[in-house]
Amino acid sequence: MKNTRLLLLAFFASCFGRATGQIPEEKVIRDFMTYVSSPSLDIDTVDLKYVVPYPVDTPVGTKYKRQELLRIMAFGLKNHIKTAELKTLKIVPYKKAPEELQDLILDEDLTERAFVAFDGKKFARYFLIKDSQIQAFDRLGFAFLVMD
Repeated sequence: MKNTRLLLLAFFASCFGRATGQIPEEKVIRDFMTYVSSPSLDIDTVDLKYVVPYPVDTPVGTKYKRQELLRIMAFGLKNHIKTAELKTLKIVPYKKAPEELQDLILDEDLTERAFVAFDGKKFARYFLIKDSQIQAFDRLGFAFLVMD
């Protein structure tokens, strides 16, 4: 009986998500941008809750270096978000974005996991999603700055 209730609840939740038009990746991105724009922004929370984890000792660097990079990127995003109305941003898969926003050089795997948040004016930000977490939210030139 309990399993049936859980299945029904999961079914209705998935139907509700489709009915509102929000895809899971969109929710991840919106939640992340809402958190980053909040006064309580904490890099440890960004690292633990929103961003794809990675082993502490890697060729990329130490946890301290990763958090410093996250801090720079998160505060850069926070300042960028100030130029847009967060609630009205469109978040679409990269392939469905307006052609002028499809300027990244991505292989097919990354293209499938890439999303663009934009307002049609000044704000456009790219996100790479992996396992319902953010793998990248900044870019260097025409490629993602991947965090793991």
